[in-house]
Amino acid sequence: MARINYSLWGDAKKLGLRDGYALSDGFSSDIDRVVNSLEWRSGLEKCGGPQNQGVAFGVNGSVYHHYSVTLGELCPGGGWTPKGQVWIAIE
Repeated sequence: MARINYSLWGDAKKLGLRDGYALSDGFSSDIDRVVNSLEWRSGLEKCGGPQNQGVAFGVNGSVYHHYSVTLGELCPGGGWTPKGQVWIAIE
């Protein structure tokens, strides 16, 4: 299993999340594994996204793929209560 390192910003701190890594299972995409990790760590569920926000190039030649995802709680009658939007950079 390979490590998928990611950086967070946006509402990450408000949701109690910080930079970290997810483990690749060899079947799911990197962003799916990262979102699963964020859901598990925060106790919230994905209620929007992930949306591809483009690519950034680091000074050392590294490539960062940027995404945004909205995390929230499922309402008893249906629908979602969004708690925050997290931006993710995956190298």
